[in-house]
Amino acid sequence: MPSKYKKRKDGRYASSVIVGADADGKPERKAVYAKTIRELEFKLSELRRQVSTGTVVKNENLTLQCWAYEWLSTYKAGVTRRTYTMYESSINAKSAINAIIASKVFIISTSF
Repeated sequence: MPSKYKKRKDGRYASSVIVGADADGKPERKAVYAKTIRELEFKLSELRRQVSTGTVVKNENLTLQCWAYEWLSTYKAGVTRRTYTMYESSINAKSAINAIIASKVFIISTSF
């Protein structure tokens, strides 16, 4: 039976998670590396959680504004036209987010 983790020559463990699909329908994978299996499992579960909530960043050089438009077209496509326009206006009003790389943004806390 094949292992779900691969041990690399440098001693780290590796695995991957499907984070989406490209335009042709081929699965896009994101590789995860760690020094221990326990650490790898933690990283994999965190990445799977991000995939399920739609917060994973597939393109590391994607700006926050581009990510916001992708979020809008993917996760808010079913809202009313007025709500969609409001979201779009909010994204356009924040011109400073165009310079921020989305993969560099960290969530500190989601509860108050």
